[in-house]
Amino acid sequence: MARPKKYDINGEEVTKLASYGCTNKEIADFYGCSADLIEKSYSEFLTKGRTMGKMRLRQIQWKIA
Repeated sequence: MARPKKYDINGEEVTKLASYGCTNKEIADFYGCSADLIEKSYSEFLTKGRTMGKMRLRQIQWKIA
């Protein structure tokens, strides 16, 4: 069996990409890995980023309203 590849994935960058609304597949494509790896190993960063994105969107909506 082959040794698994090591990817240079930065958690803070995953958070930033998730806050921009990127899907798990898009983030995985950015790093050249599988979406399953992103979902399993970086779920806390994904959650944090998506929450930040929703908060930012809500602030913009309140400014416009």
